[in-house]
Amino acid sequence: MPSPISRRQRIERRKKKGVSHPVVDPRQWFTAKQPVLRAVLIFLALLAAFYTFEFTHLARGPARRAYLQWIANTSASILTVMGHDAKADGTDINSSRFSVKIVRGCDALDPIAAFIAAVIASPVPFLTKIPGLLIGTVSLLAINLLRVVSLFLVGVHFPDAFKTMHHDVWQAVFVVLAVVFWFVWVQYATRNTTPADQDSA
Repeated sequence: MPSPISRRQRIERRKKKGVSHPVVDPRQWFTAKQPVLRAVLIFLALLAAFYTFEFTHLARGPARRAYLQWIANTSASILTVMGHDAKADGTDINSSRFSVKIVRGCDALDPIAAFIAAVIASPVPFLTKIPGLLIGTVSLLAINLLRVVSLFLVGVHFPDAFKTMHHDVWQAVFVVLAVVFWFVWVQYATRNTTPADQDSA
């Protein structure tokens, strides 16, 4: 039975055949990966800043309440157009058959913040980021209105499914949509950006 060949012997045999393991220079590797590493750090820093702000009293101030009321008012108006007797009262949407309250978590701010952070962190010129930020944010806001309206309708017609749709289905859908929107935008942005532009971003 032949004896096992050690790693050193294998390397020596490769050298004799003209085959050797490439030597990786850590500085070259870091230089090559620097745009990606910088993007990840910027993304994490922006998310950390967002969630730090969420713990302050400013995050629960008049601006947040006005935003939640806007969601309630707009969703109630859409439901009224659809033939439902929905009315907004502050952050509540009431009807004779079902009522919901718009609270933190119903505002889509988490996926929107993640999307904005990902776009800003991407290594492309800033002017390329502006259309992505505007279109992506507006799209997520519109989809959030669709979520509120659809959850209200689920509560009216299928009340037993409301919690599942609210906590499991729609939350997962929103996370996936934020990732998909960023992916589609970054494909477009990198396709229309030269390497020199990326280096200057």
